Amino acid sequence: MDVGDKCSTGLVYDERFLAHDTGVEATVLTRTGSFELSPLPHPSASTITQRTKEFLDRTGLAARMHPIAARPATLAELSSYHTTEYIAGIHACAQESIHGPVSASWGEIDDETVLSPGSFEAALYAAGGAMNAVQAVLEGSARNAYALLRPPGHHATRNQAMGFCLFNNVVVAAQYARRVYGLERVMIVDWDVHHGNGTQDAFYADSAVLFVSLHQQDWFPEAVGPWSKLVVGPVKVIRSTFHYRLGRVIEVIVPPLSNLSCRLRASIIHN
Repeated sequence: MDVGDKCSTGLVYDERFLAHDTGVEATVLTRTGSFELSPLPHPSASTITQRTKEFLDRTGLAARMHPIAARPATLAELSSYHTTEYIAGIHACAQESIHGPVSASWGEIDDETVLSPGSFEAALYAAGGAMNAVQAVLEGSARNAYALLRPPGHHATRNQAMGFCLFNNVVVAAQYARRVYGLERVMIVDWDVHHGNGTQDAFYADSAVLFVSLHQQDWFPEAVGPWSKLVVGPVKVIRSTFHYRLGRVIEVIVPPLSNLSCRLRASIIHN
């Protein structure tokens, strides 16, 4: 591998991401129920992020990338999507190391999502890191950027933490790009075995944001990823667009900013 020349890709990573400690997991959830096994690291364990960074370091890829510092998102920035009550609720639950499910007046945490004392700060830096990646690209210090963020975000809705996600990093970053840089169009491609329900909820009725989700139907979250609930318009037209014309659609729209939202280990089956 030639690592002699710097490439124009930025890299966002911060050791504070690893403070989001999800512990171990013994319960295996299936579509029809659950069962117990010997404890293993939680499916969203910090080792996934840590090993990915080590891979980038040891292959020489990180040395070729432009480092982009993360920063904590502000309350105002998170509030571009999440409610202030929800943000405060997540903060309080993190301090108490809460394991969902939680249902409160401020919002919900599902039964798969775990918080630890370091989770809130890690989530602030993850959302802030996503915004700094956008800033680097739009201001020209990087042609594109890879944000290795933890905790993830695409399942988080306005007032619900779910699927290991606390704050929706890509939604906050897209709103930042529109608010600060005046972008009129944004495209988000969500590449994951699971449907990016939180991101879709944020922009479903927003014609300025093109959201494309590539996921396994009928997996997670349940009943939110079929064609009939994802698209507006004739299914035949949508399928034709995806198989034959998606590239042309992207060319015509020519969004000033394209975000790729991707999970590193979306399914335990992929081990």
